Amino acid sequence: MRKAALAIPFVLGLLAAGGLSAGVVAATTSTSTTTPQLIAPGVTISGVDVGNFTEGEAYQAVSESFARPLSLAVPRHRLALAPAKILDRT
Repeated sequence: MRKAALAIPFVLGLLAAGGLSAGVVAATTSTSTTTPQLIAPGVTISGVDVGNFTEGEAYQAVSESFARPLSLAVPRHRLALAPAKILDRT
């Protein structure tokens, strides 16, 4: 009889701990979808307008801009610089 009396509070304690941990998991788990964060309007990166772009769209736009050759003109000389290879971001 004494063992049964000790087992009841133990089982109730386990149930309470399980309920508490399930509540924490339910409170911290989100199933809703979020809209992607957009860059503020009017922001430019090296002259490329990236306002209202997502991070990925801005990266793509700036990468394409830097992929074009750069032409420098000084009196009696013209120098065309080929773009450097852009490293993938990780």
